[in-house]
Amino acid sequence: MWVQKSKMAMKLATEAVKVRFPSVPNISTEELCHLMKTDISKRKLLLLDVREEKEFHVSHICNALHVSPSLKDMESVMKIISETGVSSEDVTVVCYCSVGYRSSSLAQQLLYELHKPSYQEMKSRILVYNLEGSIFKWANEGKGP
Repeated sequence: MWVQKSKMAMKLATEAVKVRFPSVPNISTEELCHLMKTDISKRKLLLLDVREEKEFHVSHICNALHVSPSLKDMESVMKIISETGVSSEDVTVVCYCSVGYRSSSLAQQLLYELHKPSYQEMKSRILVYNLEGSIFKWANEGKGP
């Protein structure tokens, strides 16, 4: 019974996030797991953990970088992305937090930033996603760090 209620609560939370951020594409935990395990895509994968630092230190997905949810300077995030080698490779950026609100907010801001003239060259090489259900869903499915 508790497991059913937990799954229902997660579904409601993820649907609410999708309604609040309709322009932000989502990637499922299965799709992300596949990207992490294979090199088929030939795209660099950049995971951005958009939780408070203390949450990040408790647990995070392997190789994720911490980005403060209060960060307003998108240029610093764009610098992180460009340092991944976006000039020579395509990059998939996956944002996550606890359930998806903070990460969707960051993903939305990144998508907006990519429309600015100064990032036109990068725009075609970067895909930005929110991890559906974020780290709670990832952990509940036993995906591990």
